[in-house]
Amino acid sequence: MIGWGWGSRERGVRDMMKLNPTYILCSDNDVIVPPLWWSYFKKIFENDTTVGAIGAITHGKYPWVPKPVESIQKGDYLLCPKGVSDAFLCYRTSALVKDGQISAYGLSLVYNAAASQYVVVEHSEPQGFIFKVPRPEEAPTIIDCTDSNYLAQ
Repeated sequence: MIGWGWGSRERGVRDMMKLNPTYILCSDNDVIVPPLWWSYFKKIFENDTTVGAIGAITHGKYPWVPKPVESIQKGDYLLCPKGVSDAFLCYRTSALVKDGQISAYGLSLVYNAAASQYVVVEHSEPQGFIFKVPRPEEAPTIIDCTDSNYLAQ
């Protein structure tokens, strides 16, 4: 799902949840992502069932790197109790459901947020639609929350 701002993301997450996905990726429309991002995220999700969301380290105009005092090293990734950047964030959908309600704003309290040390995205100044993310074959559906046709629905 592509878009920024929690208003459009909340609607996009709710629409995606109707498709019963295992994961939902939320991304700003001004990020450039490395080609192997999904293999790193998938490995973390498969190996640690307590992780409900994985973010990327961001460079560029809007940098974000976990602070060592605010993260816990877990092999190839960092647990980040204070959260991760929402510029490029992949959720385990079960982590978005609390008391039967869908929440696009955060994880239920039983899940952790993590940051992949091997996925670094370039987060630049918005200049139109420059979203460049190689999609894994398991992720065929994209909702573009910046599309005026989607927003008009």
